[in-house]
Amino acid sequence: MTKEKHINADGGKAAILEFVARIRAHADLNAFISVCTDEQVQTYLENFDPTLPLAGYVFSVKDNILSADYPTTAGSGLLKDFHPNIDAKIIQQFKQAGAFLIGKNNLSEFCQSMTCNNASFGAVKNPANPKWIAGGSSGGSAAAVAAGLVSFAIGSDTGGSVPIPAALCGCVGYRPTTGRYSTDGFIPVSPSIDSPGLMTQSVADLFILDHILTQTDAKNSVAIENLRLGIPQTPFYKGLDAQLEKCVHTQLDFIKQCGATLIDIDLTESAALNPHVGFPIAFYEMLREMAVFFARHGVNISVLDVINNVSGPTEKDALQAQLDIAAIPREQYVKAIQEKWPALIKSLDNVYNEHKIDALIVPTTPLAAINHRQLGKDNMFDDKNFTDPVFVTYIRNTEMFSNYGAPYVTLPIGKTPEGRPVGLGFVGKPQNDAHLLSLCLALEQAFEKQK
Repeated sequence: MTKEKHINADGGKAAILEFVARIRAHADLNAFISVCTDEQVQTYLENFDPTLPLAGYVFSVKDNILSADYPTTAGSGLLKDFHPNIDAKIIQQFKQAGAFLIGKNNLSEFCQSMTCNNASFGAVKNPANPKWIAGGSSGGSAAAVAAGLVSFAIGSDTGGSVPIPAALCGCVGYRPTTGRYSTDGFIPVSPSIDSPGLMTQSVADLFILDHILTQTDAKNSVAIENLRLGIPQTPFYKGLDAQLEKCVHTQLDFIKQCGATLIDIDLTESAALNPHVGFPIAFYEMLREMAVFFARHGVNISVLDVINNVSGPTEKDALQAQLDIAAIPREQYVKAIQEKWPALIKSLDNVYNEHKIDALIVPTTPLAAINHRQLGKDNMFDDKNFTDPVFVTYIRNTEMFSNYGAPYVTLPIGKTPEGRPVGLGFVGKPQNDAHLLSLCLALEQAFEKQK
């Protein structure tokens, strides 16, 4: 997040106004639901403190995160007048460090789809090509960063909602170890799994932001030639789009040329456990926790009101399913929490320990960004190579690691011949965020030299 890349050197009025102008100039991307007023800019500048570490930086947040300065809609017209008048803790931390919250990002309605084809506020467009989806559910945040409209953005992640849109739009996305950053002030999907996530232009940016949030210094020196990196062919490299697959293997060959040791890993056992963890926990928790959240914050809307009045057909189906065909009995939820989840964690811990690997490498998504499709037809592919729903397909290479609670960084590694961005995911062992960020920084620098 160097000032040369993101803001004018004075970090003052000209810089902030430049970002506001960029957002207005790129309104066609539909990355924002709310944007600052001239009065908010003026208030920030009147209280400007150049000694603060993020003075002059601007950021945006996904609009399911409470903010004092803007409504919090969760991407739904139902909440367009919800003004909580409080900031989520992560917003407080960045504001206290001197950053300016310039607006709230568009998202999939109640985080329930993968396309950000929002029926209430319009579809988010991919900066690489507006005909392509930005990904979800933090698509507006990724689009804002990739288009250079903000210095950084905050998303929320339950099964891949930060790395997936970051990969599809072509920026860096980071989901930390679960619990590393506070979810206080986030409209919940699954409190057991939910995590904030950061989207930036570079891994170097992440160190600055992580220090603000944790008050620790995560940066260490890592030599690529000393790295042991796991390649889980089964199931994460199966059934990839051919163009994306070629781009991924080109970069894997380059990483190997840089001296890293690549080790074939079989995650079949972990993959078999995962379906008994993620969806059973999330589907049991979401509607219950949403009801509690609304009651706590004085929102006079019931869960049935939400389901009956959600604007998007894909999102309505997803929420309705949690009451009927996908409803999770308490016994299944308890078994997931007490048995299946610990078994999944143990299984993955064993992989890291047995093979002594620094990180796993997976394609962040099985395919790059697809074309936008009309509402109601956007959760299935028109590609015979992909027969599962869009949501299930895109989370395939991220969801298990969210359930593991692991830190996950996606790096932009190139584009398909059509120009669609491709992301490569690096997964560390939980609590090893510092090492993961450092090895990703070393690889990012190597990729830059390669260009």
